[in-house]
Amino acid sequence: MSAPSAIFPGTHGTEPDDNAIGWGNLFSGVPAVLQDERIECLAASADTRILRIVSIGHVTPPGTWYDQPDTEWVVLLQGQATLRFEREGLRALQPGDFLTIPAGCRHRVEWTSSHPAAIWLAVHYPTG
Repeated sequence: MSAPSAIFPGTHGTEPDDNAIGWGNLFSGVPAVLQDERIECLAASADTRILRIVSIGHVTPPGTWYDQPDTEWVVLLQGQATLRFEREGLRALQPGDFLTIPAGCRHRVEWTSSHPAAIWLAVHYPTG
């Protein structure tokens, strides 16, 4: 995954800071085509990040697994997706489905819809 941007969607390029009100719409600014999956940081603290991820047919590259140091809570807001977990196999997701992925749980994105785009909200936080 690429590094998340530090711009709130819908803020017209305003950089977030501790004194600004961040605003946007989770469904705005979704192009019809993306070369790479789009990952945007909506809010963050020293140890927690809230991300919007837009996947338009994007998958994890072959042979690659995500093995993250933090716990990830993720909800699919729009579209469909299939995740593969190394120990549990495939899990198909529909809008509204959410998961808590423990730190160190190897997983990958096997499939995401293109029409509509898969829009995710992910929260990364430390375990414990």
